[in-house]
Amino acid sequence: MLRKHLALKVGALLSLIFLLVAVFGWDLISDMRHLQQEAEIVENSNHQSHHLHAIEMGVYHHIKVVNDFLITGDHRAESVFHQYQKQLVQMIQQYETTYQDNSLSDLMQSVQNIKSIADKVFILPFATENMEGPIFIDEIATEAKQAVEHLTRKHHALDEQVNRAMQMMAGLRMDMRQETVALMLVLLLSLGCLAYFIYYQMVRPLVQMKKAVQRVGEGTFDVHCTYIERAPFFKKMI
Repeated sequence: MLRKHLALKVGALLSLIFLLVAVFGWDLISDMRHLQQEAEIVENSNHQSHHLHAIEMGVYHHIKVVNDFLITGDHRAESVFHQYQKQLVQMIQQYETTYQDNSLSDLMQSVQNIKSIADKVFILPFATENMEGPIFIDEIATEAKQAVEHLTRKHHALDEQVNRAMQMMAGLRMDMRQETVALMLVLLLSLGCLAYFIYYQMVRPLVQMKKAVQRVGEGTFDVHCTYIERAPFFKKMI
């Protein structure tokens, strides 16, 4: 019966330790999962930002080809423009497919408008005093400005998303540090209590019994041995 009671008490203490570790461990795992989610948001936003930057550079590149054509009159610029145009459209489509974002429809329309205007430029006769070229270039610049403004708004939205995610990550890291410290303290305190209980309920009585047996072996028969001395800390528990 005594061993049964001791086993129940030890089991109850171990169950309490396990429960405390489970509670703090669950919070830590939950914070780690949220931290991973926020990190994925930051990574995805950075990838989107780089992709948008590549699209913006593509807009500038094929506009520059049109400007160079008006200066040099080299009709090979037309094929270069169409090549850049095709690459730019592909980048926009890839962006929409990769990130499931259809918000670049206005940008696509601006790119198509630039192409229509550029086609008019490429059929102009080369002449330094040609006045139609600068007019078309102004129209292209207007469309390009709208496209870049749209990309800028997207960049700002992504920056805000990254900032929010970084703030959340900072808060989660702080919570994880606090929870880790609390878990370590709980473990140390729980293990200390368990060690205290085991010593006073099991080890100390065995030591007293050993001493009593030794005294009996030495011929002293008026030996008084308390089998278990209960520590005050555990009186209520027992």
